[in-house]
Amino acid sequence: MNEPWFDPNMLGAVLGSIFGIVGGGIYGPLIGSCAPQGKCKWFVFCYHFTLLAASIGLVGVGGYAWLVGQPFGVWFTLAGIGILGVVIFGALTPVLFKRYRDAESVGQQTQEL
Repeated sequence: MNEPWFDPNMLGAVLGSIFGIVGGGIYGPLIGSCAPQGKCKWFVFCYHFTLLAASIGLVGVGGYAWLVGQPFGVWFTLAGIGILGVVIFGALTPVLFKRYRDAESVGQQTQEL
């Protein structure tokens, strides 16, 4: 077995906290306030796909850690947080597109009146 890259407990605490703050504490209110109004579309989509790409990257790093023989706590933490992010942000992608599409259609209807 290889020397662990990180302390598994510390890795889980740090990554979980960062992902919770960036992915939940900032992302949720950002989407909830901007998407229904059709505001900040470019920023919101960039933020969304950056989080999705980071999640995919964590899955890749977790898979690599598993292949090189890292302890369970290291590869599972990396891959687990990555898979969770891929599922959440992947499932929210069509919802995000729909919210902005709805906001645009409401804006067009208001302009017609």
